[in-house]
Amino acid sequence: MNMINSDYLSNQVSSILLIDDNVVDNFIHQSLISRIGHFNIQVCQSADAALQHLTTCQTRYDLILLDLFMPFMDGFKFIEAFNCLNFNNKHGEVCVLTVSIDPKDKVRARQLNLKFIEKPISRAQLLSIL
Repeated sequence: MNMINSDYLSNQVSSILLIDDNVVDNFIHQSLISRIGHFNIQVCQSADAALQHLTTCQTRYDLILLDLFMPFMDGFKFIEAFNCLNFNNKHGEVCVLTVSIDPKDKVRARQLNLKFIEKPISRAQLLSIL
């Protein structure tokens, strides 16, 4: 197994926004991210809360991990609002984390230029994104 220098990763990605309504998934993903390196991790438990946070915060998120299936506003609706507000020019890559096995979701994510990753994210998948 190749060891990756966490200082190198920290220079590439320093801030991560995790948007997911599932508390257990948030805990698992935060723990995995923290074991890989030192990152500023912000968690929002809804797409609405994430949009509000992005509107008021000064942080530039290098990586946004987005759940697709959330109540009230799903991940795809979040992306529409995110793009309309021109947050895509301020922040880094958005990756969809989902339990969906629907090929239509994968196609739609690809059309929106999003990486599509099945939950829970593995260490190898996270390292490839970072």
